[in-house]
Amino acid sequence: MTLLTILVLLFGTGLIATGLFYHLKRRTLNSDPILIATCYVWGGVNIAVCIL
Repeated sequence: MTLLTILVLLFGTGLIATGLFYHLKRRTLNSDPILIATCYVWGGVNIAVCIL
């Protein structure tokens, strides 16, 4: 794996982790559902790019 692939994979994992954090704390933080969905989608896209 190249360094760029590893960085994109880590960025995607970080986005999914951020989405999960805001999803679990959505009531206390009054999180926007669009923010949560965007984190999940773009994290998944980044990981999918690394797999392909």
